Amino acid sequence: FDIFGIGTVRNFRGIREDGNPEQHLIMGPWAHTNYDRWLGEMEFGPTGAAAAANVIADINVFLDRHLKGVDRELPGVRWFLMGANEWRTDESWPPPNAEERTLYLASNGGATMHYGDGRLVDDQPEEDRRWDEFMYTGYKPAMTEGGSTLQQAIGLPGPRDQTRTESRDDVLCYTTEPLTEAVDVAGPVEVEIWFSSNQPDTDITAKLVDVHPDGKPVSLVDGIMRARFREGFDREVMLTPGDTARVTVDLASLGHRFDVGHRIRLEVSSSNYPRFMANSNDGGSVNSATEMQPAINTIRRGGDYPSALRLHQLKD
Repeated sequence: FDIFGIGTVRNFRGIREDGNPEQHLIMGPWAHTNYDRWLGEMEFGPTGAAAAANVIADINVFLDRHLKGVDRELPGVRWFLMGANEWRTDESWPPPNAEERTLYLASNGGATMHYGDGRLVDDQPEEDRRWDEFMYTGYKPAMTEGGSTLQQAIGLPGPRDQTRTESRDDVLCYTTEPLTEAVDVAGPVEVEIWFSSNQPDTDITAKLVDVHPDGKPVSLVDGIMRARFREGFDREVMLTPGDTARVTVDLASLGHRFDVGHRIRLEVSSSNYPRFMANSNDGGSVNSATEMQPAINTIRRGGDYPSALRLHQLKD
């Protein structure tokens, strides 16, 4: 839940891919300035705190190895599996026994809010033109509830109850059936969304949520993609209103157990403010916008529009 965590993991993987294997990563269930065993709606057990996990010992091994030349072993990755509340070690990220799993978005055109008919399914559905539609305006954005925030003025970090967010009519929810066996997720999480808008620019936000048996939706990781940057941050490509476009939203990395009876949920919207700047939707400068244009955004699914959640699931 550290705002800089997504970049840290990218650097770790990137440097290794460039040929330097002497990289080591520790990922705990913490925020930027909170290393305790409690954060938000979750309690991580007696070894959840950095002190109890003896992270300093790992740092000392690293320094001995690289500054003193002492031959001491250090795993490539030491990471915490939330939900199970246990530490794991692996030589890579995602772990070697993690396989990519795709969950496709499906609905009957009524995925709005937590009580809608949005579903996450393993098999790609046929194209269904009963698409999910919502109106987003920057004057009334969905407010940040937890996540990887840095300053408390933006909102408290960590896993937070999303009931208020999921009660908005500009938030779509896609949910699995209650799980009959635990699902352990370890690795990067991303979302592919096919959509159209009546404006030349808009945002697509996504949030992965653990729905507890009592119905409480608790956030895990989230992300955003501004449509104009869907082909790269080095150029702006505006939308053609009404035409279908595709964006990929990076939700960062996650180690979490969705336990039996829980459900996996994906929230899709166009705002998460103030964690992310509200989009004026008009295609103008992000620094000088004075008017917020309402955007009618349509999420397309199935057939030629395989909107989906992609995560890495641990296998035995």
